[in-house]
Amino acid sequence: MNHFILPGVVGCVLLALLLYWLLQGGAANENQLDLLKIRETLADLQLLIRSQNLVARMFDPKDLEFVRAEGDPVLVRLLNRERKAAIVGWMRRMRLQVSALMAYRISYARGTKKLRPTMELRLTLEYVTFLMTYYALIFLVWLWGPFHARRLVGSAIKSVGLFCGVFEDFVSSSVMANKQLSEM
Repeated sequence: MNHFILPGVVGCVLLALLLYWLLQGGAANENQLDLLKIRETLADLQLLIRSQNLVARMFDPKDLEFVRAEGDPVLVRLLNRERKAAIVGWMRRMRLQVSALMAYRISYARGTKKLRPTMELRLTLEYVTFLMTYYALIFLVWLWGPFHARRLVGSAIKSVGLFCGVFEDFVSSSVMANKQLSEM
């Protein structure tokens, strides 16, 4: 009976070691998937703000002038309603993507011991700037219509662009920090 104890203990230790390695590999794959999702969201967001033709077309007052020339107030209301819906949808998509990136940043900050206060402050300031611009643009679009809020669109796009730049720096520095920690 004693000759079964040693192989049983060794088997349990090997099984525990195998389970530990399996769980560690899962965490690494999970981090890689998170990084992949983050980069995909960041790329989608950058594509969304770089589509200048779409943005110019949504806010183009020539369409409004053309419809007004037709003389039908129902068409003018319909154009305003459709453009409002398109612009608000476009802005909400941007906000959701920026919020998803900030959610990742928060989860990363909770799980790391090495926070970089200057990077955190830059990200937070760019995020708050974007949110202020976002809500101002949404308010102006609903209040005055899409054709009167053209000036603020440039500010919204610029704030998202700055946020993306700072977030890219954050991701790059986080990846490098994680590589250095994993090599130790």
